This record gives sequence, structure tokens and C-alpha cells, in this order.
Amino acid sequence: RRLGLAATGRLVALLPGSRGTEVGQLATLMLDTAEWLLSRQQDLQFVVPAANPSLQRSIEALVRERKLPLTVTAGAARDAMIASDVVLLASGTATLEAMLCKRPMVITYRVSALTYHLMKAMLHVKHVGLPNILAGEGVVPERLQHDAEPSRLGQDVLNWLNRPDEVAALQVRFANMHETLRCNASQMAAASVMDVLRT
Repeated sequence: RRLGLAATGRLVALLPGSRGTEVGQLATLMLDTAEWLLSRQQDLQFVVPAANPSLQRSIEALVRERKLPLTVTAGAARDAMIASDVVLLASGTATLEAMLCKRPMVITYRVSALTYHLMKAMLHVKHVGLPNILAGEGVVPERLQHDAEPSRLGQDVLNWLNRPDEVAALQVRFANMHETLRCNASQMAAASVMDVLRT
């Protein structure tokens, strides 16, 4: 209700990032994915929380060219995540927030070809999404660079929408990870206080 969304149908939140370059790389990809999804699931609606007024105008301009049941909001990313059935989002800190909201998600990212090759040469990591890094395994799909295509992203979203048992298992996993994070935060804070007391 806060977001002004219809109470019926299923909701997919699209979060293309909080920087202009990210939105430039990912917004069109996510809107293409939304069209792919809608051609297969007619009950879907979409919400895009814009990080700032400038990005909101950019996203609204892209949306005007399409016939999608989509709402662009001013901020309210957390509300959008909580309201959604699945979140499609850019890799970054928002993935941790989606995990804390216990939402199934699909993580994606694209950068320029040069940046990608430089990063690939320097970094040797299995996962880029924070939930997967924290879990030590791929608990949610990641589609990066050339693998980030509407049909692949869309199928990953459909898998979450159509597999409630897997979503329930993921939410239990996220709840356990959340509790672990809380415990670790307390331990780190206590260790910092002890360090101060010793000096």
C-alpha cells in the first residue's frame, strides 16, 4: 500500500543499482527481462525503486517506451524488496539487504569489456554476490557479463516464482545467516571494547 501497488498478482522488484553507470548498464537489461517474464507469466507486476531523482527520471524515460505493469518509486528499496516475491538486482550491498529481508533473488552485473577483463585477471573468486560469499556456495543465481541475458535472468526469476519449497528453504538459510551475522557483530564489538579497556 505504501508503494501504491496493486494487491493482486505477483511482484518482481528490479534494482539496477544506485549509480548512473550501473543503471546505464543494467536498467535496459532488466526491462527486457521484465518483458520476457510477462510473455510467460501474465499476472506479474514490477517495481523499480530509484535511488535518487536523477535516476528516477532516467528510469521513467526508459519505461515510457514500453508497455509494462511497472511502478517507479522514489527510493523505498527496502519496502520494494519486502513487498516482492523475487528481487532481480545488481551485485552490491543491496544483495545483503535483500538477504536480510529474506527475499529470493537473482544477482546480475555488467561492466565494460575492458573493466571485465582487468577484473577477471586480478580477482579469483567463485562468487560476487554477498549472500553467496557469506554462504560459501551459490545459494542464489548470479548472471554476470555475457551470461546476463533476459532469457537466463527471466528463467532464474521464474524458477523462484514456481518453486515455493525452494524459496522456503532459502528463507530458512537466510534467517540462519542473519543470526550468524548478528552474533559475529556482537563478538566484534565486544573485542573492540576489550581492546580499548586494555590500552
